[in-house]
Amino acid sequence: MKRALRCALAATVAMVGVSCALDKVAINMVADSLSSGGGAANAFTSDDDPILVGDALPFALKLYETLLEKDPTNAALALQTGSLFVMYANAYVQGPAEMLPEADFKEQASELKRAKALYLRGRDYVLRGIEIRHPGFSRAVADRAKGDFDRLLAEMRKPDVPYLYWVSAGWMAAYAINPLDFSLALTVDRPLAMMSRAEQLDETFADGAIPEFYVSYDAAAPASMGGGLDKARSEFERAVAIEGGKRASAYVAMAEAVAVREHNEREFRELLGKALAIDPDVDPDSRLLNVIAQERARWLLENIDDYFLSP
Repeated sequence: MKRALRCALAATVAMVGVSCALDKVAINMVADSLSSGGGAANAFTSDDDPILVGDALPFALKLYETLLEKDPTNAALALQTGSLFVMYANAYVQGPAEMLPEADFKEQASELKRAKALYLRGRDYVLRGIEIRHPGFSRAVADRAKGDFDRLLAEMRKPDVPYLYWVSAGWMAAYAINPLDFSLALTVDRPLAMMSRAEQLDETFADGAIPEFYVSYDAAAPASMGGGLDKARSEFERAVAIEGGKRASAYVAMAEAVAVREHNEREFRELLGKALAIDPDVDPDSRLLNVIAQERARWLLENIDDYFLSP
């Protein structure tokens, strides 16, 4: 009887072990599929219905987080999780919040605070991915003065560009929401250095996403921080050249960042007109991004009196 019990117990333990191993394999397969940058990502970016995607994304975000808990050493999954949080914060939290009527200022403030938290959450996930690929990077980011940050950054290569871009994008977007957050203000040299390194390694990443980032940054930053309207205009021209004029977002960024600051209403209208003239189907992989950017362009034109003084 004791021998039979031992045999039964051994068989049960063996089955549990097999089950756990199969669960691990299944989790890895799903995680690898979702983080491959193929069909799973395109299912969102190629859609033409922002509302449908917006309703689905919260579930997707939690799914990615759950998988990452089960597979914490998957750098690609960390990148996909973090970048998705940054995109969601931009398209579905900050963007809609900025378009709320003035009377809804309390809701706007609440949503912008939420967007900032989501940006930082996404940044931290992508930082985890870099840490997996380059051990010690997180510590180096926290204390750049020790010199390891610049050394590790110099060691990075083209496959690291998506990580560098999304960390910087999330970090700087969070800072832009509240430039008076001095805890963040004291750290912006890190994301700027990462974006600069990403540009050195692959300036055409994501069809011009890097120069498009610099359009907004250079227009807002003082010359002492490397900014300037002339630089922003140059980056816009570079972004359009790389994108081939297929991205509405570059024109919208230029209109908001440069035309408004230069009080150039005519250029503002022209840029937004060009954004609206783009056929979203011309680049299926960016269909959703174009649709969202065009919605922003229409809203800007409808509210043009908020940006320029009427005669």
